[in-house]
Amino acid sequence: MAEACGRAAAARRHLEVAVDFDTAAGWPLWAAHSKVALAVHLVRSGRRAEVERGRALLDEVQRMARPAGLVRLAEAGARLSSGADPAAEEQAVGGPEPPSAATSLTGREKDILRLIAEGRTNREVGELLHTSQHTVANQVHGILVKSGCANRAEAIAWAHRHRLLE
Repeated sequence: MAEACGRAAAARRHLEVAVDFDTAAGWPLWAAHSKVALAVHLVRSGRRAEVERGRALLDEVQRMARPAGLVRLAEAGARLSSGADPAAEEQAVGGPEPPSAATSLTGREKDILRLIAEGRTNREVGELLHTSQHTVANQVHGILVKSGCANRAEAIAWAHRHRLLE
């Protein structure tokens, strides 16, 4: 979410913490995904040292992914290492849906997304929109399904990237 809000340094720190946490927890699959996310972020920066570090992370992911049978992750890492578009590769390894999903949200879903981006609970959203918190929960679920996001925070970042909160 920090990256979507234009806070690149904070995003890098969050991604590095995720890599460290997943590695320390002994979760190789999640560590690999976190490393790819960090690598994509570093490659996007365009700064030589960060691009090189990102590519080194991708090489590391490829070395562990192939033997573990994580074919999509290994292939995405190989394409990124050879200069593929980071946004396309992020999608290829399980990122949120492309922008076309943003156009499939109803007006009500966009309203709900804006309100949860303000930090409101389902109950508060329901009160503001004159509906039950259970209806809001169902609509939030629909937003997550349409956007391909795992949770509200990821949906908010997705909405920022697709300029749905402006």
